[in-house]
Amino acid sequence: MSEDLSEEFRHPTEEQRRQRNAEANQWWARNYGRRVELGSFGQAMSVLLAAEPDAWSRTEIDGVYAKLGWESTGDSAEPTAATAGGAELVAAETPRSITAPGFGYGEIKQLRLSYPCPPALVDHVFTTALAECIGVLGEPDLVGGPGALAIWLRPDDIVTLGRSIRPIEVSLRIEPRGPRTVEREFDWEYDEDHRPTEDWLAWPDESRRTEVGALGYKEPDAVTLDELDDHIDRLFLSLAVDLPVLHPLVPHAIWVLTLADEPEWVAQGFFASNAQSRLEVREQGGVRGEMFNHGVASARQIAAETKAAIRRSGAKYPSDLRFQAWLSPSKPGLQAFRLGLQWDEREPEDT
Repeated sequence: MSEDLSEEFRHPTEEQRRQRNAEANQWWARNYGRRVELGSFGQAMSVLLAAEPDAWSRTEIDGVYAKLGWESTGDSAEPTAATAGGAELVAAETPRSITAPGFGYGEIKQLRLSYPCPPALVDHVFTTALAECIGVLGEPDLVGGPGALAIWLRPDDIVTLGRSIRPIEVSLRIEPRGPRTVEREFDWEYDEDHRPTEDWLAWPDESRRTEVGALGYKEPDAVTLDELDDHIDRLFLSLAVDLPVLHPLVPHAIWVLTLADEPEWVAQGFFASNAQSRLEVREQGGVRGEMFNHGVASARQIAAETKAAIRRSGAKYPSDLRFQAWLSPSKPGLQAFRLGLQWDEREPEDT
């Protein structure tokens, strides 16, 4: 740990720890956790979470629209419905052609409910929607990013709540589990340009860990440092902006980059969901540590300084590096941490 932190900060008493945690939770509630009215989006969420299509036929999905009381406004290929509140439901039709196999989908392959939000409200809308979903479904089986994903793996379908910033919206997606799993496996096996949309995934409750197939496959290792830079940029940006709205499901994501041929770390740090994040890098003559607030600018600075530390280490290729990552303090399980590097098999104390 860098010397710029006082002993009191590095080794707090139990009372200091409780005080810091209370202050951090108050800060999170002000900046991310304020409950807001979900309006038509919340009403539609309730209907969709209760709907469990079997054959995913157009007739079944028309029944969902009927329960909502929304009139279809789309054409025969993509029925859509919208309310005055701005929420929109899209039922995506399954493509049928020789070059687009059905993967076992019915007539409809996905229900997607989206709700555009003002920038100042999107995080509050997401945390409110997440609390509503947890109230109905329990804690999500998986969380991840980018997009602040909360994923429930029900026996017959997959429910995904997410938040995007381009466009700025919160969305709820429901897909049949079996066909979606088959489609992911197909993409991994046969699509040479395939890249998973999730840069990291974690089990908030590791006791409920289940087999997720291609969803948790490891991203191929980066070949060049430029490719590694891209992995670092994407992953660190997601951790910096997604963890806060997923609090407290993943309190901290801790990571360490090490050299492959000697037990020395190059850069290390953590992203915190309700407090500042931290980066430590090796420089000539010692170690420098710094705390960072949440947000895109901090993520970019952490990524830039990490990449600079890699160059200073003498690493010429990603194969010269290794990494470790874990979650705390309850240590939920990591399913995927797609940094483009090989895992360091050495024990943490050896690095």
